[in-house]
Amino acid sequence: MEFIIIVAGYGIFHGPSIFPLYADFYPLILAIMAAMVIFMMISSRGKPSMRILSRPDLARFAASLISGVYSSLMFGWCILKIMHGVMPFGMEPVQVGPFISNQFVVVYLLNLLIFAVELFRSIKDGVGFSVTAYVSLIVLNLEMIYEALLHEPIMGVVEAFMGFFLRYTATIYCVLLIVMAIRFFLNRKKGKD
Repeated sequence: MEFIIIVAGYGIFHGPSIFPLYADFYPLILAIMAAMVIFMMISSRGKPSMRILSRPDLARFAASLISGVYSSLMFGWCILKIMHGVMPFGMEPVQVGPFISNQFVVVYLLNLLIFAVELFRSIKDGVGFSVTAYVSLIVLNLEMIYEALLHEPIMGVVEAFMGFFLRYTATIYCVLLIVMAIRFFLNRKKGKD
């Protein structure tokens, strides 16, 4: 699972992508994410992870969730500024893309680390994947979609680009809510058994 995420991330963040960057690519990312979430739910045969979260658990959860929300707000804000003819933070136009891309790389790497820790803890303790694992996986996919969008030719048509950004952001956050609901019901069912 980690291998797939690393290869996909390398392909998107490493200059010329190993993936074609056009509109058909985003549903592929969403399909890979959906497959990984389903795999995590099916393979999570350990005890439900319902214990009271420790401070490190809460810190990882908060870091993952806040980094994802930050990246969405930061990207949306930058797009809105550009739509109004103003460069974010007074940067030169050529600096905006690398600035945004560097933010995505940091959030991606942070969530890759969090996901690896959660995966390791799930295997070591024999418990189901924690909610943090799902949040970090979804943020990882969000970052890959944002980075791929950043390199799309449609970036020149800011209004159309904003539509793409809002559609995929809404889709990802809806997936997160659905996953949390399914996970809640699965854990309740396992807890009763």
